Amino acid sequence: MAGSFPTLSGGTTVMYPLRLTVSCLTRVNRAANSEEQRYAVRPAMATIEAKYTNLNSTDQSAIQTFHDSQKGAFDSTWTLTFDGKTFTSMRFVEDELRWEEALPNRWTTSLKATGFYPSISSPPSAFPALPSGAVTQRPWSKRRSYETSFVDMEAGVRHALSLRGGGLTNFPADPALAWDIRLPVIRPADAEKHIKWFITQHGRLGAFDFTDPDTAVEYEGCRYGADELEVSYDGYNRCGVSCVVVKQ
Repeated sequence: MAGSFPTLSGGTTVMYPLRLTVSCLTRVNRAANSEEQRYAVRPAMATIEAKYTNLNSTDQSAIQTFHDSQKGAFDSTWTLTFDGKTFTSMRFVEDELRWEEALPNRWTTSLKATGFYPSISSPPSAFPALPSGAVTQRPWSKRRSYETSFVDMEAGVRHALSLRGGGLTNFPADPALAWDIRLPVIRPADAEKHIKWFITQHGRLGAFDFTDPDTAVEYEGCRYGADELEVSYDGYNRCGVSCVVVKQ
């Protein structure tokens, strides 16, 4: 057991397309008036979902042998090196490894493994923008939401209390804002900036300034809307990133 995931005959450990999910874990205690307490639970982790297509018998045997040596999902002490980074304490998500032979002696499989993300250096100082200055690509979306506590009676009457924007003391006066950021075609270097910024904020834990791509208004105290950042590696020098930024 343990060891490192094997390098294939092409000189890599993975093939395109590949999905990388960077995840943190933040506990959030939220009061009725939207005041919050947040704290981090663990370091950043990574889940790698890779598809291996038309492998030769040598590469197929190497992956199968390694999976067997870890006893499927049992061992969690091996490493995987990808994109110049070494992920530690890796473990397979599933005990089963399925192979498909569509052509003679050409094998296809999918693997999913998770472990700790390596330490980062030189993170960006603000939410990353592309070289053009844009923070998102089309299509993207923005949302404004209120918060209402209500009861609908059988007679058709609604009794409601506005918890946001309703004038209650110590309750938010403005609607909550959210931006669905989509970057389907960017360079790996730009994707790396997003990963580093996400880890620096520890997912939903940290607060940062964010400029609305539509109005150019800068909002303070924004956060990620989830503890996961989705990164796709769709081909050579081509990545994609998607995330949600919120302003409570």
